[in-house]
Amino acid sequence: MMKKGFILTMMLAMTTVVIAQDNYEPMLKVGKAWENYYLQGDMQDIRRTYHISGDTVVDGEQCYKLHITLSDWHSGKLLMTYQPDIILMEKDRKVWRLNGDQKNLWLDFSLSVGDEAPNNPAFTVTAIDWITVGGRNLRRITLSGTVATMSGQETTVEDYWVEGIGSTSGPWWRYEGGTENSFGALQGCYEDGNRLFNGNDFIPHQRLLEDGKVWTYVHYDANRQASYYQYRLDGDTIINGCSYMKLYQDASYQCALREEGKRVYCVMKDNGEEKLLYDFGAVGGDELTIMDVKGKVEQTSVYNLYGSKCGSQEVAAMQDFNTVKLRWLDGIGSVEELLSPLTEYWGQNYLVYCEVKKQPLYVVPGHTVGIANSVSTRPAANSPIFDLQGRRLSGKPEKGMYIQDGKKRIVR
Repeated sequence: MMKKGFILTMMLAMTTVVIAQDNYEPMLKVGKAWENYYLQGDMQDIRRTYHISGDTVVDGEQCYKLHITLSDWHSGKLLMTYQPDIILMEKDRKVWRLNGDQKNLWLDFSLSVGDEAPNNPAFTVTAIDWITVGGRNLRRITLSGTVATMSGQETTVEDYWVEGIGSTSGPWWRYEGGTENSFGALQGCYEDGNRLFNGNDFIPHQRLLEDGKVWTYVHYDANRQASYYQYRLDGDTIINGCSYMKLYQDASYQCALREEGKRVYCVMKDNGEEKLLYDFGAVGGDELTIMDVKGKVEQTSVYNLYGSKCGSQEVAAMQDFNTVKLRWLDGIGSVEELLSPLTEYWGQNYLVYCEVKKQPLYVVPGHTVGIANSVSTRPAANSPIFDLQGRRLSGKPEKGMYIQDGKKRIVR
């Protein structure tokens, strides 16, 4: 009797697994919308909005109308409306665009590991797993491909599709310069006005505070001489009944930190007041006060730079009457200065290395780690130049954005 009961339990468990795997989440629904950040060629920040404007029937098949508009990212001014609406069909886990007698495959959620991506055979499926977003289990497809850099070299990058959501580019997919942040980055997916998914949800959130984590930053003085300093988490303490971790800069105690959900709070050593240090749950358009400095989240994305793949936020703040844009990384913090995430150092500071328990999380090319976590120095002059995906270039591009000394620069 016990044996029969055990067999029945196992059969039910296997049936549950199969049902979960076959529980396909459709992408196309009336009331669904996607919002993308797009950096136009003239460096104008553009909001590209897609929404299902209605349904229709084509050749007896249920289809949907996709309406597309372009507007200024900051002012919201309408710049362009695509006409006519695009007709889409979803069937057998595939999303098709109908154009007269032609049917073009946009997304294929039936792919298996090793399959080529539609419209771009340079990418193949390397992994299929599940992620949890807002209490919903969603199937994720990871695609890897080899692309050419601006310097003519080739590198391997990753992109992601999620059932019911689409790709990092929104309701369609094509590789547009990587998943870092600049071109075609999905900001949010909505249903009936409710946000289902953020632009950095393609990668699970990573905690910032972990015992043994070390951050190494470089600082350049007025003569462009480089010096290095480190932050490290070591030990814990109780403040006002709450548990905190201790943060040191080199050998000097700096502050106590605690993490609650996607927020990190700070109590500096000379001030007992708790202040918000990071909010990794903030999304595009959210206004924040970080260590008494006001800022606004510009966009979220997947960060694919220097080998790191994690959620990312670009946050704007006013510095000396200029708006500067700063980068925060899930599990790592600011790439400018850990304890001043809304302060731009104009190329004086940037993160070169982050590790936890000797495991590297973030490494800038050209920097190596030696004994006692010390970082090897290199001359400040002729600093290497990287594109927005962290790939080293042979020289400055003729036009566009690049990274040098950890700072974004523009050639117009």
